[in-house]
Amino acid sequence: MEKTKETWLKLIFMMDKGNHVVKEGFISEENKIDFYSLKDDFLNRLIKNTPPFISLSLKYIPYYKYSNQTKDKAGDLMRSDYNKKPFEYYLGLVEPSVYDIEIKEKATIEVIVTIENMEFSFHIPYQKTTGWNISIDDIPQKTWISNKEFKKDALEVLKTEIVSLMKEL
Repeated sequence: MEKTKETWLKLIFMMDKGNHVVKEGFISEENKIDFYSLKDDFLNRLIKNTPPFISLSLKYIPYYKYSNQTKDKAGDLMRSDYNKKPFEYYLGLVEPSVYDIEIKEKATIEVIVTIENMEFSFHIPYQKTTGWNISIDDIPQKTWISNKEFKKDALEVLKTEIVSLMKEL
């Protein structure tokens, strides 16, 4: 059992590292496609055969074609905010209008993997999760956050945890 846990932990670390390399590096389109196919296979295996020492949670990230009404509301919020953030951030704060069109084919599922008190996040297009037997109505919806905000928040969490661990030395 311990060997299996070690293998899963190493695999999760490697998939996380691969995610960062693909997103932040100058990788050929062919290599991106290869890696994403490998990641999809990894997530399928993890969802269908989750080991007892791993916990998973899913979040649904919808994709909308926004109406002018919603864009205007987001624009109003943006203009009234002194801490300028990307427009997409304000779109995430506005309730969707009846005129917004959700495009499920472009939605994403976030898979949050927790192992050994460490949390990892992977995204997969909703279309690739059809064999998972999940209903998006049963999954909490996640609000969009800009990459810059996400990284800022993640760095704060890391700094706090690093300081705490260093105190234990």
